[in-house]
Amino acid sequence: MAGLLTHLIISIAGMIIIRIITKKWTYGLSFGIGQLAPDLLDFGVTSIFARSLKPSIIEIHDYFYPLLMFGHNPINWMIIGIAIMILALTTYKLNKISKNTMITIIITIVAFIIGTAVHSEILDKIRILTNNRWI
Repeated sequence: MAGLLTHLIISIAGMIIIRIITKKWTYGLSFGIGQLAPDLLDFGVTSIFARSLKPSIIEIHDYFYPLLMFGHNPINWMIIGIAIMILALTTYKLNKISKNTMITIIITIVAFIIGTAVHSEILDKIRILTNNRWI
């Protein structure tokens, strides 16, 4: 529970800070979703298949570990983000979306990737270094 609360607090704080800096709520929301996405993927999807909300049951389910390895690797999120950016750039070049829309999509994806990286590369590493106890 401490991990979830920490990620929620960082998510909300990041959303507020990014909203203040950029004046766009979509960028802050994207960061917040990115902050929660790795755990939503491994715990959320596995809980659906395990038909349980108990962490002890979710963590021993067959789907948990592969989803954990995928979701907590920022490179995977970057590859997905780059693919979406290329799609946005292509649709812009084909005159299907405006330049402002393309820029909004790209900045939103970057904020999402930063959120996932902060989750996986900073917060989860701190938790591991403190022996699964949050300071």
